[in-house]
Amino acid sequence: MIAAYEGNLPFIFVSYAHKDSREVFDLIEKLAARGYRIWYDEGIEPGSEWPENIANHLLRAEMVLAMITNDSMESVNCRREINYAMSKGKPLLSVVLEKTEIPAGMELQLSSQQSVLRYNFTDEVRFLDKIESCSYMDPCKINPATDIPDESNAQNAEPTATKKKKPDIRIAAGLGIVLAALLIFFAVSQNKSTKEPPEQTVPAVTSTDSSEVSPDSNTASPDSSAATITDTSSGTVSEPDSTVETPAETTPDPRWIYSVSTDEENLTYTFRSGPVIVMPISWKNKITVMEEDKNFVFYHEGSRNAWQIHEGSHGGKLFSLCYSKTQDYKVLPSYSELGRNAEEYYYLMYPTDVQGYMDNERIYDEYNQMWQELNYVERHSSFSMN
Repeated sequence: MIAAYEGNLPFIFVSYAHKDSREVFDLIEKLAARGYRIWYDEGIEPGSEWPENIANHLLRAEMVLAMITNDSMESVNCRREINYAMSKGKPLLSVVLEKTEIPAGMELQLSSQQSVLRYNFTDEVRFLDKIESCSYMDPCKINPATDIPDESNAQNAEPTATKKKKPDIRIAAGLGIVLAALLIFFAVSQNKSTKEPPEQTVPAVTSTDSSEVSPDSNTASPDSSAATITDTSSGTVSEPDSTVETPAETTPDPRWIYSVSTDEENLTYTFRSGPVIVMPISWKNKITVMEEDKNFVFYHEGSRNAWQIHEGSHGGKLFSLCYSKTQDYKVLPSYSELGRNAEEYYYLMYPTDVQGYMDNERIYDEYNQMWQELNYVERHSSFSMN
């Protein structure tokens, strides 16, 4: 598979559902063979912030190639990418890979864009020619006469000379490992024959989860039961040996320890790290909060539950409370600043599309009402230097 383009020249952003990977990757390879610079999410580095990475590549892309299938239309992420691209005025070409039932709202958006229907073509070359005829593609094509080669971002395979060296390196490394293993085995065997260590009893380990739990009833509580291993030979519980390393306990991020208060007008979350998030009192019993990907996320409970039941995904997000050591978040498309302490900046990040569950009118209307009240949250939330 080709490498995703990461240079500064115009490139195509490919939006697709992972269930369609085989057909999409085949098309990506054919377009790359025709000389196009292409980015797709297989290019995301492990450990990177997924939504920010996607949004940044969408912002930098020259155009979007949206692969439309029944799976992509059922994918919240695909619909978000298309909505976000169109909100930013990105040229978009939809390639309909199969006869697809497109939701009314998405159909309305795509109706103003160019499209190619894959199932109308029996000839692969004519299909590719049709895609290439879209003028949006032109700036994304490599021009050998003018483009300066960028080795760090090349989409071609490694040079033949590099490939030939790899088997030799692997063989040498393998022989080295085998030799090292033989030497260690020999040394251990010699040591065993001269001095046998006394028989030891491995002590049992007692582990107790003492994590602090936030007081909100909507947040899942960690298992606080103590796990004890019993020495069955004597029927007694062994004391832990201080020399034995016990597994590290998983504790919640102390930034997200909070208290909740209400009055006649407001529902307030006060965080130990400084943020004070103020929402209308009408939001009470309508939100779910959780720590997620290092952020603290506020969901519309009705939409989130409906998305999970019917789509298996995490729609329903209203906003996220985030932190950063730097002000890099200023490149994000939709945020508002709260304040900072001695170590970090805190800010609110908003979705770039409406995430209410659209197949239930009551749930969708409730989400929409809360979405309209995000301005209230932004105006009334603050940062407290404790």
